[in-house]
Amino acid sequence: MAWFKPKRRDEPQPQAALPPASETPTDAVAIDVSFDSDDALARAVAHDQAALAEPAVPAGPSVRSSTPSGSAIRDDGTRLSEDTTIIGSIATASDLYIAGRIEGDVESGAAIHIGPEAAVVGDISALRVAVDEGGAIEGAVVATDAVIGGLVRGRVTTSGRLAIRSSGRVFGDVSAVAVQVDEGATLQGRCTMTRR
Repeated sequence: MAWFKPKRRDEPQPQAALPPASETPTDAVAIDVSFDSDDALARAVAHDQAALAEPAVPAGPSVRSSTPSGSAIRDDGTRLSEDTTIIGSIATASDLYIAGRIEGDVESGAAIHIGPEAAVVGDISALRVAVDEGGAIEGAVVATDAVIGGLVRGRVTTSGRLAIRSSGRVFGDVSAVAVQVDEGATLQGRCTMTRR
């Protein structure tokens, strides 16, 4: 799975390519649409970004890796560093920032943030999920709200809002109360609008 290989930020990034026809359902349609974001979604995204950008303060003595600017999480959160790979499932009640690789399911009672070179092979369940450009998930995503700026290969189900940024690529069915797909984003799958 070459798309999990971390790339240096100074290397030119290839354009997003659709998966081969043999990997996609015959009824799948790639769409490229743009919606104006409503105030509530903009506030939710700003809240998530602000919460994830607050500096982390350790509760006690611990081993910590350096945190790149702008990628820290809240005080009660956990950060999985770039050089870490976990094979197995993770469950936490606090925020989780993933900069490394996880092969297993991830569950949080708060937010999960997938960094720019991070990868998760497994299902994700959290209140809020954010995937940065360059980050990847291969598995289902279940959340109250989700902001996808990277790659997701799997079903995305939210009980609130789903935003797919211009750099976002989603290959799988999505279900949400409100959906925002920025110009340039890729959504290949069925889109179901639900009621709260």
